[in-house]
Amino acid sequence: MLMTRRKLVKDFKTLFAAHHFVHVSKDIDEIASVVNISRRRLESLMDTPEFLEALSFWNHKPIPAGDFDLAEQVWTEIIKNGEDLFPVEYPDEPLNLPQNNSCRKTDTLIRSHLFCVNNLSGDEILTKLAEDCNPVPYEGQHIRGYHYFAYPNAAEGLYSKVLARVNVVGDLVIDLDFGDKGDETCLVCILHGRLTITQQVSDGVVNILDKRLLLCL
Repeated sequence: MLMTRRKLVKDFKTLFAAHHFVHVSKDIDEIASVVNISRRRLESLMDTPEFLEALSFWNHKPIPAGDFDLAEQVWTEIIKNGEDLFPVEYPDEPLNLPQNNSCRKTDTLIRSHLFCVNNLSGDEILTKLAEDCNPVPYEGQHIRGYHYFAYPNAAEGLYSKVLARVNVVGDLVIDLDFGDKGDETCLVCILHGRLTITQQVSDGVVNILDKRLLLCL
């Protein structure tokens, strides 16, 4: 999306409104006054995914109440450096690929995000868990950016893990680069007893609250 002045002003207001909500006051009229917008517009803004991302950003890096100079400095650095609030770092991205070979690039990215091993014994699954630093159940930890999540399916002798992020509704997702077709967000799901990805919403989509899921800290 083209960064227009109107879009930039909205982003600033979203960031500062979220900062005030987290660190100063949750009074809607007070926040609206601070960012100089109407209460109705603020209420509409607070229903957007961008506001939820801004809340997550301020929770991750606590700022002293009312420190808007520091908030402006952080936001300016993000804009100047072209950084996203949730930067994506793909491991093992292929280099020096022939032109128009986006399918191969996508396949490599998928393989870099998913790891599955079949026909394992219980002891072998425990070994895999130890290799992944003994992943733990999710217990309300703050999840920002990409993490490895493990699914040890001992009943079927399957072990799988995935490098994914958590979206605003708590589902695990992966952002894939499809070259000229742009970026696509794929959902992580459990299919045939192991983690995989899909672009279709289904009952198997994995949420961070799924008790079968372990978080690799």
